[in-house]
Amino acid sequence: MTILYVQHDYAVFGFGETRQEAIAMAAEWLKDETGKQGCSVAYAESLLVTSPKPGQMTLYETDEHIPGDAENWGGEELLDWYYDVA
Repeated sequence: MTILYVQHDYAVFGFGETRQEAIAMAAEWLKDETGKQGCSVAYAESLLVTSPKPGQMTLYETDEHIPGDAENWGGEELLDWYYDVA
C-alpha cells in the first residue's frame, strides 16, 4: 500500500507505506506559517482535509507499491503514477 500526501489535483508532496511516513515527508517540503521551507508534522497534518477542493491538501491511497525510483520523481510525476494505477 502507498499513501500519498497530495495538493489535490496538483502534485504529491510526500509518500510512504503509512499515513505518518507520508505526512513526515511532506513536512520536509511544505512551508511553515512564516514561509520557511520545512514545517512540523503536526502543522502538515493540520492542513489535511477529507473532501478537498483544488489546491487543498489530502491523502490518496492505493494498494500498489510505489516504484523504487519514485524518490527521484517530481510531485507531478508521482501524481501521474497514482492516476495510472488507481
